[in-house]
Amino acid sequence: MRVVEVKPLNVEAWAISLRDGRPWAKGRALSPATVKVKTGQLRTVFQRAVDDGLLARNPAVVLKRFDTGHSGDFYVPTDEEVRALYRAACQCEGAVWLPLAVRFGVEAGLRAGEGWGGG
Repeated sequence: MRVVEVKPLNVEAWAISLRDGRPWAKGRALSPATVKVKTGQLRTVFQRAVDDGLLARNPAVVLKRFDTGHSGDFYVPTDEEVRALYRAACQCEGAVWLPLAVRFGVEAGLRAGEGWGGG
């Protein structure tokens, strides 16, 4: 498909596949934050083409109101819960690294995926 042939419906279908599952990636969906970044990038590229006179209109304008999905609720532990986790980590025999990992994760403000490879 040529760029000038791209319609809002095509752009929205692409964004839905990012959010709900990409056929070219074994059906895996992207996180809401990643979908937001990718759709924003596409909207910007098309807007630049409009600004440069290459396109009459931006087909990605539909993405301004696109629902990228809900990233889910999260729980923030209390100070006492963090202290209890640290104390428990200190008592794990054979895992001398665990208290350091807990402390690093808490003090650096890491998200689950950054600290533990999950999330």
